[in-house]
Amino acid sequence: MQRSTAATERVHHPTAIDAALRSENRATTPCAPVDTDTSRTVSDHAGTNRRTPPSTLHVIQALESLASDPRGVTAKAIARRSGQSLSSVYYLLQALSSMGLAERSSISHGLYLIGPKIAELFHGYAASWRLPERLDPILVDLRDRAGARAYTATWNNADLEITAVRGRRGASELHNVSAGFTGAAHTLALGKVILAVTQPRSWPSYLQQPNYHAYTTRTITTPKALQEELAIVRRRGYATDIEEYADNVCCIAAPIRDSTGRVLSSIGLSVSARRFHRHQEQLKTALLEAAANASSLFHRLDPLGTFLTHAYTNSNEGGQSPAVPPCRRP
Repeated sequence: MQRSTAATERVHHPTAIDAALRSENRATTPCAPVDTDTSRTVSDHAGTNRRTPPSTLHVIQALESLASDPRGVTAKAIARRSGQSLSSVYYLLQALSSMGLAERSSISHGLYLIGPKIAELFHGYAASWRLPERLDPILVDLRDRAGARAYTATWNNADLEITAVRGRRGASELHNVSAGFTGAAHTLALGKVILAVTQPRSWPSYLQQPNYHAYTTRTITTPKALQEELAIVRRRGYATDIEEYADNVCCIAAPIRDSTGRVLSSIGLSVSARRFHRHQEQLKTALLEAAANASSLFHRLDPLGTFLTHAYTNSNEGGQSPAVPPCRRP
C-alpha cells in the first residue's frame, strides 16, 4: 500500500518540534521521570475536560514559562515547572529556537526569552478581533437594553463604513443605513466620532469641499461648523446627530478604543427624535457602558501599548522620571 503524499511528507520531513517531542518521550532520568500519564487533563488551556498529551502540555508550559518573565528564564526553571528532565528541556528549547518561538538572551547567559515568531502568531489573532462579529454580543445587548437599533462602524478606505446593525421589531430609524453603507460621515454620530480623531487631510473627498451635501435642513454643511462640532465630540467623549441625516431621527455614538486610547471604531444607537429628547440620558448611559465593554476586549490586543502605559504609570508613582511619554487619548 502506498502512503499518501501528506503522510510521506510527515515521515521524511519531521518538524523540529516533532523531533523534540519524540526525544522528550524517550528521555528518562532517575531524578526527573517522564510524565507518561496520557490521561492528564488540562482545563487551564482547553477550557474543557479534553485530554491533552503530556508532550503537547510540555510545549505549552515551556512557552508560558518563557513569557512569564521579560528578563528571561533558565532551562532548569522550565524543567521544574513541567517535571521534565533537563536534557529534554534543552532539546525542546533548541527546537523552539529553530522555529523562532524562543531565543537566547543576549544580555544574560543561560536565560531564554519568548521568540519573535510569537509576534507573528499574535498578529493573526489580533486581526481576527477586527471582524465585526466579535462585537456582536455587545451590540445585541445594547440593542436589547436600549430598545433601539444599534450600530458599529469603522474607518475604511478613507470613509465611514457601517460594519454591523442590530435592529428591533418595528424600528424604522435609518432603515437605509445597513452593514456596508459608506459615506455621510459628517451627518451621522458614528462618523463624527471617527472624524474627531482623524486628520482633515485624510477625510473623504466629499469633505474636502467648501460646502457639504445637506441631507436635511439640520445637516452641517461647512468645514468651520463641522470642526466646531468635532471639538464638542472630543470634549464630552461621544457624538450626537439631531435629525442631521434623516428627519425625525436622532443618533448617539461613542468610540471604541484600544489600551492606549486610540479609536478603533464607533458604536451607536438611533431612535426617533421624540424619544431621544425624552430619554437622552438613559440612552447615553447604556451606550457608554457598551462602548467601555467593547473597548475592554481590545485592551489585551495591544501588549506594547499596555506595557508602555504601565511603565509610565509605575515610574510616576515611584517619583522617578517617566521612561516613556504618556499615551494620550486623541
